[in-house]
Amino acid sequence: VPSSFYDAVIRISNRLEAAPPGSCLFLLSAGLSNEDILAARWLARQVEASVCPIDFSGAPAARRAVRTALGRNYSSRSFQTLEQARVIWVFGADLDNYPQIASRLTEAESNGARIVSFDTMAGPLRRGRKTLQVSLDEFDLLPLLLQRSVLERGQVSPTAAAAPGFAELKARHADRSWHPSISGAADETISELVDPFLASSDSAVVIGERWLTAGRHAVERTLQLVQAVALLGAEDRIFVAAGEANSAGLFDLLPDAEADLTRMARLLDGDASGISVLFVCGDDLLRAAPYRAGLQKALASVETIVEIDRFPGEVCRLADVVLPSAAFGELDGTVTNMLGTVQRWRRVVPPPGDARPERDWFGLIARRLGDDAWPRTPFEWWTTEPALDSPYRVDRLTPLYQGTDWVQWPFREEEEPLALVPPRSSVCSPVSEDYPMQVIFTRHAANWMPGGWSSRDEILRRESIEAFINVSPQDLEEKGIKSGGRVKLLTPDGAAVFPARGDSRVPRGLLVLAEVPGDNELPKSVLAVSDSGVAFQPVACRLEKV
Repeated sequence: VPSSFYDAVIRISNRLEAAPPGSCLFLLSAGLSNEDILAARWLARQVEASVCPIDFSGAPAARRAVRTALGRNYSSRSFQTLEQARVIWVFGADLDNYPQIASRLTEAESNGARIVSFDTMAGPLRRGRKTLQVSLDEFDLLPLLLQRSVLERGQVSPTAAAAPGFAELKARHADRSWHPSISGAADETISELVDPFLASSDSAVVIGERWLTAGRHAVERTLQLVQAVALLGAEDRIFVAAGEANSAGLFDLLPDAEADLTRMARLLDGDASGISVLFVCGDDLLRAAPYRAGLQKALASVETIVEIDRFPGEVCRLADVVLPSAAFGELDGTVTNMLGTVQRWRRVVPPPGDARPERDWFGLIARRLGDDAWPRTPFEWWTTEPALDSPYRVDRLTPLYQGTDWVQWPFREEEEPLALVPPRSSVCSPVSEDYPMQVIFTRHAANWMPGGWSSRDEILRRESIEAFINVSPQDLEEKGIKSGGRVKLLTPDGAAVFPARGDSRVPRGLLVLAEVPGDNELPKSVLAVSDSGVAFQPVACRLEKV
């Protein structure tokens, strides 16, 4: 119902005052400025609410793994390191959404770099590039094989050999009864890959979203991979291609967000119990989620939904209150990129109409609730959080606001030493006879991150990619299905019909489902919840011709 924004703020404030403690949830986009994130955290504390990032890229899993092994949030120091690398390993990465990394990879290739892709999907065959296809179940084993190969050569980096936990890790691999193996990666194959990496002093590693989101063990798998790279002495040259380019501040500034990820999982699973007021800030949640069947049901049952966004989206149709926020170029503040560099944003033009940054809307609500101490400028936000890590200390951010600098490089003098953790397990899940295939959930490159924006334009929406299943051409031929024909996807929890497309990059036995519509009956078991994030795990399935 149209109303003034003043009335909308009063309505939101009244709902927050009436809400039971702990029943309010803030969902924050990775595209928010650092100051907007701090403001959301301030208001959430005031109303005893939870805060959770809108992220399905695996970025929290990468953060947890890097922090555990290296004692810091960021592993790489400069994109120039990637350009100059002579050997590059790429693990489960689609780089269409990461031009910062893809362009450096292309530059490295043009300089003669050897690039090896470890993935379940076959990548483009280019000069100097090799793809080692590994099944999703075997993703967990690959880092262990790499660790063993390095240890057997006795060429461990001095830093890793002196690290706490190295003796335990070495003893674990010395146990001959515990030696994982991968069908597509024999020991000699791994050796052929490890030797050039060891021989080069300019090696680098890229870890992508498919690696970080496939299954429940993303943190453990990534931790062991980071440790394998540390054994090789390249722990400062790991690049994580996950999340939005300038989204790292969301995870830096919400250290307690991991505890609230189960609430996001319940929403995705169709359960909104215990949530009376829901803020969705800076993103269209229904566009962002790769799997939306339960999410629509959950949102429909929430008493009050407040959407704060730059453009109208699917959530707006379910929201009780919609507030317009400012877009890039219309706000002042900072963002943090994937290397941990804090960068200054400056307003170029004022926001149109009543639009304003998220923090200004939060401020109107907070003052209505009696908070008169709300910061008035972007810089004042940093004085409210004196315990933040070094890149966010007031003395180091002051030059950004005084105009004497425009970036604040991450500081490393406070980092902890390398610490190694022995691997937990090396057992793959058994294959079901009734459901011998696996389906993974993803987005087409045209719809993933830019889809949340471009789909809101009528012309660009015509170009959006509809739901379909990518299938190995051999699997289609075996079942008598033509590419473009409709197939039934059956899982232990449900079934749905989609058009199928033959894709030579997809190995036999694997299905890749892009653009899952919100009205299907697909499985609840797709959700894998851990203390590091919500992943969309591979699901056992079978395929039938319609």
